[in-house]
Amino acid sequence: MSKRLKKRMSEEFRAGVASAGACVVVGYRSLPGGTSSALRAHLRRSRVDLTVLRNRIVKHALAGTTLQGIAPLIQGPTAVATGGEDAAALAKAVVEGVKGRPGFECRGGFVDGRVVTGDEVRVLATLPSRGELLSLIASAVVAPLTNVAYGIDAILAGVARAVDAVREQKEQEPAAPGAGAQA
Repeated sequence: MSKRLKKRMSEEFRAGVASAGACVVVGYRSLPGGTSSALRAHLRRSRVDLTVLRNRIVKHALAGTTLQGIAPLIQGPTAVATGGEDAAALAKAVVEGVKGRPGFECRGGFVDGRVVTGDEVRVLATLPSRGELLSLIASAVVAPLTNVAYGIDAILAGVARAVDAVREQKEQEPAAPGAGAQA
């Protein structure tokens, strides 16, 4: 491989990882083509990219960046996953993708400006994603408002029933004797 090609690959990888904000380092052993394709297809559904490069190119690309802390994780056959909605979605996609596929291991990654271990990535994968958290917050905000609306509706319905009962009672009373003579 020429130096120009290595430099170009290094620059592309650096740009991709730097813009991602989070990445997960995955190690693998004896990777059959079908297993690799199945993992990539699973990750693609979650909008996660899996990049396999030579370790030297990756370490060169990470040198001098905030991501250089993951360099110790890059030993032996390594792939780097980036993308997803957020760090939790990325971790969830990678952990689910690696689960049940022999030869893969989640070594660690880079999340919110710090290096994390493989165990921390697995814990992050159990957390709800950003969208799920937003829906939980929205339902927590809407629930009291819904209860207030039901309460107001019940009060108004009670007032309407009372007014209707008074109207029915007035209709059933006989007309007063002096009322008919004045007309």
